Amino acid sequence: MLEYNWICPENLEALCAGQHTPELYIPWKSVIQVPALKFSNIYSFAVDITWNMPDGEKQIKTARIEAQWYNLQKPKFEIAPEPAQPIATGVQPTVFGIKGTNFDQSSTDMTIYKITWDIKPEIKQDAITISDDGQFFSVAAGNWPEDSSYEISAELIFIEQPNINNTESLKFNIYAPPKNGSIEINPPHGYFTETTFLVSV
Repeated sequence: MLEYNWICPENLEALCAGQHTPELYIPWKSVIQVPALKFSNIYSFAVDITWNMPDGEKQIKTARIEAQWYNLQKPKFEIAPEPAQPIATGVQPTVFGIKGTNFDQSSTDMTIYKITWDIKPEIKQDAITISDDGQFFSVAAGNWPEDSSYEISAELIFIEQPNINNTESLKFNIYAPPKNGSIEINPPHGYFTETTFLVSV
């Protein structure tokens, strides 16, 4: 008779507890209950197989297998600009970043995704910088025309299974700075924390 003893990687021992059959059964609900398990990491599992020879001598053979889990839910995210309102006269680059809403980027290997960006109307290529990991799309200062409208989009495609993907977009306007005009403050003077000033443009 064969005996099986499954050996799970460090910190994943709970997945092997009480399993002594030829198959190691790990349901998804058990996977998500193990905080130490990181998606896309490769884990090595072992099983010690024990049996007795006809002469009573005990034999043990160890077999190993590697396993890897992916979070196969559709990636949901937002596109977040910095500054929140791009302006034509800004002196710093405008940076658009992906912000996951159903996954934690700090613990997710983002290289499992192919990330592509698009912006319309087009901006000259030498004004655009995309980070090495694809998560950030930057536009150099001085490349936003006044009184214009744009739409930027990002697509995340799971490389192993491209049918798992999502595209999000963000529409925004570039406003012209105020020109000429006048401003008035009433009253012209007052007392700190006591006087309420009215600013009229």
